[in-house]
Amino acid sequence: MKERPHIEALLAEAGVSRYEELHAWSVERSEEFWRAVRRYAELPEGEFNFAEVLLRRAGEGVALVYRDESGARREWSGVELRRRVAGWSRWMRARGVGRGDRIVAAATNSPEAVGLMLAAVSLGAVWSSCSPDFGEGGITDRFAQLAPKLVFAVREYGFAGKHYRLEEKMAGVMRRLGPGAELHWIEELPEGEEGGIDYVRQSGEAPLFILFSSGTTGLPKCIVHSSGGTLAQIVKEHLFHVDLREGEKLFYYTTCGWMMWNWLVVGLASGAGLVLYHGSPFYPDAGVLWRLVEEEGVEHCGLSAKYLALLEKSGYRPGERHELGRLRQVLSTGSPLLEGSFDYVCEAVKEDVQLASISGGTDIVSCFVLGHWLGRVRRGEMMGPGLGMDVQ
Repeated sequence: MKERPHIEALLAEAGVSRYEELHAWSVERSEEFWRAVRRYAELPEGEFNFAEVLLRRAGEGVALVYRDESGARREWSGVELRRRVAGWSRWMRARGVGRGDRIVAAATNSPEAVGLMLAAVSLGAVWSSCSPDFGEGGITDRFAQLAPKLVFAVREYGFAGKHYRLEEKMAGVMRRLGPGAELHWIEELPEGEEGGIDYVRQSGEAPLFILFSSGTTGLPKCIVHSSGGTLAQIVKEHLFHVDLREGEKLFYYTTCGWMMWNWLVVGLASGAGLVLYHGSPFYPDAGVLWRLVEEEGVEHCGLSAKYLALLEKSGYRPGERHELGRLRQVLSTGSPLLEGSFDYVCEAVKEDVQLASISGGTDIVSCFVLGHWLGRVRRGEMMGPGLGMDVQ
């Protein structure tokens, strides 16, 4: 197991030895704590650009790996990601995209989705996305509230062995959005180009992401997240709770319509490589995600509690079928993790893996309670409140 200087350095700075004491310090001396977060994470003071921070460590190493249920695999280095963002940023600027404009996408969890988001926010625009399997009404109910300048969508996608096309659905969406919005198919975008990125720097209060409530009580409600708060909060969780290291691989099974996609992409700020997956987690068989974890050398694997329960019910035992030597953490969210699932992960996945049951929300695009590396995981329990969060 690797050493963990990030949280250990924070312990020393606070002059405490236990997580409960560290949490109390982070709440009672909030300004001091957040100064420490910015220092350890090397976050800029004053005006900055979110995309610039996420791309600052983009080099020759792997930035994004994409896989899907068909077996397809693509890999972008940091250099390639930066090239795509540079080209798409200039392409958007030529179409009049600027500060405060809303850019939306009905996209699969792909390198293109990450690159388009970074290109949009490099210009000071605001990003919102959903999964392409949303119905016409579900997409329109969200995007019509935003008056978007550009709408991106995949023309086709596969899921659970079936093939879907979006032309008819997106035609209906665009009719309901009205004039002023342009539709562009992600598959037909230019590949990008060499050159620098002309970042628009703004205060940390500038809007960054728009996420939506579930829509169970009327229209989905817009939830606007600022660039400074989103960056500091998620980087804090990655560094001090997940213990995400430069060069490690971070995977979370998510779509572009769930807040965990936004949480995942911030892993670039810590120099991690992101593993993106599109498809059913049980197609063509129950081992599809575990082949990904093994073959990509994933250190941090994020899943839902429901998935773990279904995997256990299927009888699949990943630890007996896959080499999971690099895996050191399994994260679980979406619903409470049952006591039996704790047992299952320890017995059937990996005995010495850290199992972090986490819980947060779309309203904070991060966590209220989650794991840490300063104590023992207890069956059926979350480890504690997030640092800097006065959780009652």
